[in-house]
Amino acid sequence: LANKGCIKIVSIRRNRVNYLITPRGISEKARLSYEYLQYSLAFYHQIRTFLNHALASLGLSNGKHLLLYGTGEVAEIAYLVIQLHGLHVAGVLDGQGNAGTFLHHPIHPLSDLGRTPFDGVVVASLTDREATRGMLVESGIPPEKLITIPDVPELFRWRPQDLKRSSTKER
Repeated sequence: LANKGCIKIVSIRRNRVNYLITPRGISEKARLSYEYLQYSLAFYHQIRTFLNHALASLGLSNGKHLLLYGTGEVAEIAYLVIQLHGLHVAGVLDGQGNAGTFLHHPIHPLSDLGRTPFDGVVVASLTDREATRGMLVESGIPPEKLITIPDVPELFRWRPQDLKRSSTKER
């Protein structure tokens, strides 16, 4: 960073130094923050679009109940999309042993699966999707009632210009 001109190293004493960020360093930090924000928005948009299409293709009408599997950021996106479709979250499941609540819903272990009636399950976790899907099918959930967010490798190779291309396509 010092060689790139982003920071300046200043000796205070023989065994102490201060690192001072330079104007170029501030500019680079701002650029990286901006790119990360663009990436995050593209990621949110892609998952929201997938879930909108998936829920619409299931043909679920208002008042139907879905289970949400997962408690992370993707689950928050899924929760919002479920609400926008007029559907209800009947419960939140977690196979990781998490306890507590998620958006005012108690988190239940997978063993509680049979206690709540549901019309579908949204797997809102990006870790071990296939293993999670298999575990849910083994637990008695019909595969056609599962909505699993697919791998989105294009997001992990994302570049700032990709957001500009996708927003132009939508217009």
